[in-house]
Amino acid sequence: MPDNPALVNDPRVTATMRFTAKVSGYKEYRSLTEDPGRYLVTKDKKDWKAFKTPGLRELALTSPYMHNGVFETIDEVIEFFNKGGGDDKNKSPLLAPLNLNKEEKQELKALSLKFRRRQLLKTNMYFLTSSARSRCLIILSACANT
Repeated sequence: MPDNPALVNDPRVTATMRFTAKVSGYKEYRSLTEDPGRYLVTKDKKDWKAFKTPGLRELALTSPYMHNGVFETIDEVIEFFNKGGGDDKNKSPLLAPLNLNKEEKQELKALSLKFRRRQLLKTNMYFLTSSARSRCLIILSACANT
């Protein structure tokens, strides 16, 4: 996950991150330079920089995206996952390049925007081509299970 340049040197973000680490019992909280993520909850090294993924409802209304707000648009999120989801050493093996074409990315965006609280989630994915449908299910599943 790329850093959000607007937050990297923000002392409020650093103070909040370190305070959260302190109250979570992390002994080296004063020297933290990156958000430990779920590690503070699980104390499992594989959860370092892992973040719980929120549901997809109201996706169109919840920007900026990602735990650090690095992406302003759904298009940026789709492109990030289309390229494989970054290069973090702890990245889930489910996150591999999707190789979606322009049309498939547009279809994934349209599908993503259908998840609304007051709308029944009976979204018909059959308007997608079968290969795009498979890849979209993979990305939606990976997002929901991260």
